[in-house]
Amino acid sequence: MSDTLEPQDIGPEGENKRESEIEELKKKRIAIAYYYRQISEDNPSDENGYTAFDQLILYEFDIANEEDLYDQVEELKDDIVFIAQSLDEGTEDIVIECIIDEEEVLLRIAKGTLEGYITDDTVSRWTGLTSMEQIILYEFGDMEIDRMVEIKKRLKSIALNLRGGSIMRNRDDFEDFLPLDIF
Repeated sequence: MSDTLEPQDIGPEGENKRESEIEELKKKRIAIAYYYRQISEDNPSDENGYTAFDQLILYEFDIANEEDLYDQVEELKDDIVFIAQSLDEGTEDIVIECIIDEEEVLLRIAKGTLEGYITDDTVSRWTGLTSMEQIILYEFGDMEIDRMVEIKKRLKSIALNLRGGSIMRNRDDFEDFLPLDIF
């Protein structure tokens, strides 16, 4: 997929063409994660009933508020599983490189947790991770546990800020202003 628009891509038909290319790339990216068992289907959330696979689809395609949500999720799951099966059969070789804006990704995940379609309540037997943790790994790649904890703290801070609270600070940020025994 080219990053520049060709003359035929401009206009209503071109926008639909570009959107469908982006949708296909998203499906392929999720299929790779599914194929390598980085995203699981064995951990339905106690809060919303969605597995990590379902939650990733809701997150990636931004369809959590659509009327025909269940039909769209099932259709996307079928497409993604089909792509993953083609990887298994060796009929398709997919390599996708993504450049992400870390702050934007964290904001999207935090919004998903606030809207209730990304949860952190049920651990998968496949991966040993919750749905939120699997989505974090999907976006940021493999990482150390300390980095995961740091990201989850930042997500809680962003979610608190989105609800109208203040951003949680590290205790060291206040040592010049407040006595440490307050904490």
